[in-house]
Amino acid sequence: MANAYGMMQFLNAISELEKGGSAPSISLVWQREQYLNARSPSRITCIHHEYEQIPQSPDFMDSDKLIRAAVFFSPKVYKHIIIIYPRREVFVDETVRLSILANVRGKPGLNIPTGYYGNAFVYPAAAQMSEEYIKSVADLMVIKKRPKYATGRNFIVSDITRLGFVKADFGWGHAVYRGVASTTSNISFCTNFKNGMGEDGVVVPICSPSLAWKNSNMS
Repeated sequence: MANAYGMMQFLNAISELEKGGSAPSISLVWQREQYLNARSPSRITCIHHEYEQIPQSPDFMDSDKLIRAAVFFSPKVYKHIIIIYPRREVFVDETVRLSILANVRGKPGLNIPTGYYGNAFVYPAAAQMSEEYIKSVADLMVIKKRPKYATGRNFIVSDITRLGFVKADFGWGHAVYRGVASTTSNISFCTNFKNGMGEDGVVVPICSPSLAWKNSNMS
């Protein structure tokens, strides 16, 4: 089991062996129990809205009726996003969430080794990311028996543009596309991409109701 960072380490290891290396330059490490176990006694010390389920309204999106597509963003359009895609109104009595996947490697106090390839991410807001928050998540997994993250009215974004997939080389040349093959109704991955005109940018696979695509200038 690995997240995107761990998968990139695996691909780099294969690449180095393919080029004649006798062993990967970074030794792969598991030992999850040593680095990410819950505390004893376990204690939830932070608020974790990302695991709080909220009632879904009757008009909640049916995942079977969504259109899967991808949106390409080149650097020249970044500053025009607000103009291209105007603000949409939502019902004032609805609770919506935006969750950002955050890599916990390199965070002070966790001592996760460079070669660790297992899952090591949480869903905090930027201001919440801390050693205590991460340990609180691990304790929550034990106390609440690994609850599923909130899916109703919750959109999750993961940025994998800086992981180095674009540099993966197995002797076959550069890949045309590196990233997820598809997407689901509540999560999108930002991936490096070069469009047909040779522009470098970011592509975001996304699921959305057909009406949303019809009403959007970005469809």
